[in-house]
Amino acid sequence: MSAAEGTEDDRATGEVATSGVFGAQPYLAAALNALAPYVYAVPAPRIRAVGIWVFADLAAGATWPGNQLTEALKISDDRFTGPYLRSGHHRPTVTGDQLHTFLTWWIRRVNDVLAIATDPARFPDKGQQNETARLRAAYDALDAMEGMRLPGFSTAVTPSTARRAYEWLDQHLPAAVAAVALPVCHRGVEALEHVKDGFAPGRYVGPNGLVGLPGKNGQTIDRSWDTATAGYLRLDRNSAHSFMNHSPEDKAVLLSHAGRLPRGLANIALLWLIRLLAEPQQLAAKMPTV
Repeated sequence: MSAAEGTEDDRATGEVATSGVFGAQPYLAAALNALAPYVYAVPAPRIRAVGIWVFADLAAGATWPGNQLTEALKISDDRFTGPYLRSGHHRPTVTGDQLHTFLTWWIRRVNDVLAIATDPARFPDKGQQNETARLRAAYDALDAMEGMRLPGFSTAVTPSTARRAYEWLDQHLPAAVAAVALPVCHRGVEALEHVKDGFAPGRYVGPNGLVGLPGKNGQTIDRSWDTATAGYLRLDRNSAHSFMNHSPEDKAVLLSHAGRLPRGLANIALLWLIRLLAEPQQLAAKMPTV
């Protein structure tokens, strides 16, 4: 039976081999061991599948033990007593259809188990979402977009730029798409605009941004809320690294913020992804040509 050909049931039997990034062999091993040596599986990594052949009838004249090469793969059973293949155990009295049904059932249930076990929505604490993990994932997504020569990280987390991107989507997305996507994007933009609320009144906080930040050669630097927000989030993204090499200006920005961020900020990554999906040619324009 081929995982790529045959009836609908045949194709279902190959499902575990063609879905997911895990190798299929570990999930089929127990089922195949239950039927060995009458069922053999051959890994086929180039088609990312495992082919299974069910031998409904023994080859004429075949016996066990015999002169087959597969016997060389049998592990030693010297420690055990009782009936075994080498001492009179006979082929199971099951039909090819029964073997096929068993393998189909096995693989479908393995897929069900994996779907449950790998669903991250099943494991958070009730009533809570890990906002920190979501934000870190959003940072990674924005970094990936920057690597594709799309808006850089600092540009993507600049509130006025994000607001303009949202307004563009509001004008250009199909109505049904906008109805689903824009509310989530809007929460992200609003959260981004409220990052500035975390800058506590103090030495550098003015009415329209940060003022008097330490610069080079005794000069001072002012930052609008746009640049202050983007600068702080860039520092937050890099917070897993050392701060020893940051400039006095960056350190002043970091220490001026209380560190509390609005919920929903991670949605800003979805905003930029949808912006890319709405106009894919912007990616093509960034790609080098031959």
